[in-house]
Amino acid sequence: MAEKRIDPEDKIAYTWEELSVFYKGKYKKNDINAYWETCTALKQRRDRKRNRLPKAARTIKVGDKLPDVSLDLGFPPNKVGLKSLSEKYKKFVIVGLPGAFTPT
Repeated sequence: MAEKRIDPEDKIAYTWEELSVFYKGKYKKNDINAYWETCTALKQRRDRKRNRLPKAARTIKVGDKLPDVSLDLGFPPNKVGLKSLSEKYKKFVIVGLPGAFTPT
């Protein structure tokens, strides 16, 4: 897995290749390389027992138990537990959208 670093300008993590493509045409390659060195390395926490990402960062597959996380439902948003949704409705779809005014 390629190392990712956080760009201080937009607070998004990029690999070297992604960052160089993003700033290509704006800056010279040497300037981009110097900027890369100033970016903070992204730290990924891993479960020491199994050397894997925490449960919240993994993909949920068919047959897996749902994690008990809270979601914002409706507008204005109300906090709802994913476990309570799965008990109330047997089938449902979760849709995620980026927040307003975010760089994504």
